[in-house]
Amino acid sequence: MNKIANSCYLWTVIGFVFSILISCASIGTYAQTAKDTLTEAGKDTNVFKMKVLPLPTLYYTPETKTAFGILNLFLFRVNTSARVSAIDFSIVYTQRKQLLIDPTYTIFTHNENYIINGGFVYSKFPDYFFGVGNNQIDQTHTREFIAYKTIQFHNRILRKVHKRWFAGLQYQFYKVFDVHFDANSQYNEGNVAGFRGSTSSGLGLILLYDSRDNVLSASRGGYLEFSNLYYNSHLGGNSHFHSYKLDLRKYYTLTKKFTLATQVLVTINEGETPFKQMAQLGGNRTLRGYYTGRFRDNHAWVIQGELRYFLFPRVGFAVFGGVGKVASKLGEMAPTDVKGAVGGGIRVRMLRKQNFSIRLDVASGRKSNGFYVSVAEAF
Repeated sequence: MNKIANSCYLWTVIGFVFSILISCASIGTYAQTAKDTLTEAGKDTNVFKMKVLPLPTLYYTPETKTAFGILNLFLFRVNTSARVSAIDFSIVYTQRKQLLIDPTYTIFTHNENYIINGGFVYSKFPDYFFGVGNNQIDQTHTREFIAYKTIQFHNRILRKVHKRWFAGLQYQFYKVFDVHFDANSQYNEGNVAGFRGSTSSGLGLILLYDSRDNVLSASRGGYLEFSNLYYNSHLGGNSHFHSYKLDLRKYYTLTKKFTLATQVLVTINEGETPFKQMAQLGGNRTLRGYYTGRFRDNHAWVIQGELRYFLFPRVGFAVFGGVGKVASKLGEMAPTDVKGAVGGGIRVRMLRKQNFSIRLDVASGRKSNGFYVSVAEAF
């Protein structure tokens, strides 16, 4: 018990220090741009005002069951020409004895000349594993209990190259350890990469177009990202593979109260990809209605859309749906035997000016369903 308490204390201290460092960096950005910003902002005294929201966390997903903890959310804007930046630090413990420590940040500097985002994640996660492939519909024979721990660090630095276009570098470290499958598991090192754990260290490039009006809940604009990560032992890992991602989103303001959001997401992995880093379907963002990782393989594509309607200033509704597929080879990516899901939910807007909402969603897929309570929109 003392060992667990000491471990939790250590990660809490790390998270606190992380939040302080990021906040100090943000304050440094304020000081550097204060003169220019005050000239532009005039009498706008809200430019530098930081909103700090220490929120108790209580939510539910199929993966965690009931989860509770604390979320510290920092929202601020460097100047009137930059969108709202967000830093959050959360500690969550779940009904299934899972522990997640997850500080993340997205910072827009003066005039959005740079975008800096990333985070650090520690998780102790008893979970279910459904195998690899697109045909694992009958989970009776494929689902097995699995327990593991992960440490992740990811960071991106992007420089504006033209109006809403950005280019930059990214780095990701992903370690999976203390992996435990069932004693009589049908899975082994021969059919599941990373069966005994893995360490991946990757460096890559990003090309980004981002004209969204809000990163938490966009109502207009677009988002286009093409990125890659190259993992190998020279960067400190034991995994060797390439990962490519295309993420295309478009937001339409149909009326003052109606917004249509669409997304096309394609993930391609070449090489021996550890099972935790394979392309996946499911979860509270990608094809809701399926358990996270319900379908996973080397490659995947997803098309999804969502119609949002705010009936009242602080209360809204949404309906959504999507289709997707995973495949072991690029030649198997054709739109056959796709997995579909539909659902709907309620939106409660906590901060009207920053358009920050809590969402409650119910979704259903093929022989699968899910209930989700989360913050910000799925995409």
